[in-house]
Amino acid sequence: MILGIDPGITGAFAVLTDRGELFDYLCMPTKAEGQKRVIDVPAVVSWLADLEVERAVIERVHARSGQGVSSMFSFGRSYGVAEAILQCRGISFQRVLPRTWKAHHSLMLKGKDGSREKAQELWDDCIFDLKGKGQAVADAALLALYVLDKENGNGNA
Repeated sequence: MILGIDPGITGAFAVLTDRGELFDYLCMPTKAEGQKRVIDVPAVVSWLADLEVERAVIERVHARSGQGVSSMFSFGRSYGVAEAILQCRGISFQRVLPRTWKAHHSLMLKGKDGSREKAQELWDDCIFDLKGKGQAVADAALLALYVLDKENGNGNA
């Protein structure tokens, strides 16, 4: 199985079988830390403990102009937490740029709902009906599917 990760406080994890079937997913669990939300690391680790994930892919993200310093710091922290969880669990991973996996799935001009619609076509799961959470799960699942396609020589991966 492969784990796709849409990092960030509103992100998600999605597990695909090696045949590309959506096996499980987890919307990013969070908890309060003072006035902010942070990733609930024990919840993620507990969820992963029941899965036989061999490898993972995390969206390779970076700071964008126009974003505030505080929000970018928070996002970077969430990204680092996701990587640290993988390292602590001994799960090998790679990083893939958003433009790479989105181009593979022909989503570059589809807007924010493009990945939700594509995921709904592929997996027909009601999570993709939800705007925020469905978007994050769709991104994580399509990211993992990109890697599977690349490994299997499918498409332009």
